Amino acid sequence: MKTNKLLIADDDGIILEVLKGTLSKKYELITTTDSKEALGLFLSDPTLVAILDLNMPGVSGKDLMLQIFAAGYKPNIIFLTAETDVKTAVELFKTGAHDYLVKPFNSVELMSRVDKAFEMAELRIINENIQ
Repeated sequence: MKTNKLLIADDDGIILEVLKGTLSKKYELITTTDSKEALGLFLSDPTLVAILDLNMPGVSGKDLMLQIFAAGYKPNIIFLTAETDVKTAVELFKTGAHDYLVKPFNSVELMSRVDKAFEMAELRIINENIQ
């Protein structure tokens, strides 16, 4: 598992291009607009961090996260959504989400949160190796 590789799944092509423009300078990206394809991409090349759109056609971002977890992986998942309902955010955190950003997002804040997600993932690996 490369420590600078990031999976991004968002069905909005414009958002996906903005994410690529912001994150490709620092991270190697695996991107898709299809949530079903995202699962296959993740399972064939797991990443420490993934950015998932919450509301995608077919399989929702939350269900995709749960499928990844069920396969035995625990990447830090950052959700992007237009939903501002606090209950939605709380539910995502309860089911294992690492972070939650509301669209439209600030690119500087996005980069900061992705950096933090990678730091936390790397610390988790170090902790697991120590134990």
